[in-house]
Amino acid sequence: MAFSICGMHYLGDKAIDNFEPVYSTINVVASVVIAIVATNVALMLFFVVRKNFTNSWWKRVLLAFLLALAVSGMHWTASLGTTFVFNRERPNNASQSSRQWVVIIVVALVRPPGLSEAHPPPIADSLCRG
Repeated sequence: MAFSICGMHYLGDKAIDNFEPVYSTINVVASVVIAIVATNVALMLFFVVRKNFTNSWWKRVLLAFLLALAVSGMHWTASLGTTFVFNRERPNNASQSSRQWVVIIVVALVRPPGLSEAHPPPIADSLCRG
């Protein structure tokens, strides 16, 4: 999940036609670490204490806020270390090709091969049975 969040952020930056993003290495590493740690903590807490969440909606809301904080913190940290340099206007063909690659990569990140709703991985069955 964390890599998908990071991938969406940095691929979105690459989709900008007339600006080239320049990244600070420290901020890139920090944003990835924030995304990995915070999403793993939120998901671990959810699955570890899942039995206690049956009748407690406020605990679910608290973990949802933790996950939202992880995503926001990652984006804020990544944006803080990004500078956009103006490029001359590119021809339409180059930008169209760039957009096509961004769409292909995003689709691959969102729906990896082998993970379809018709055939969930075995771990999903065990988690769903509770």
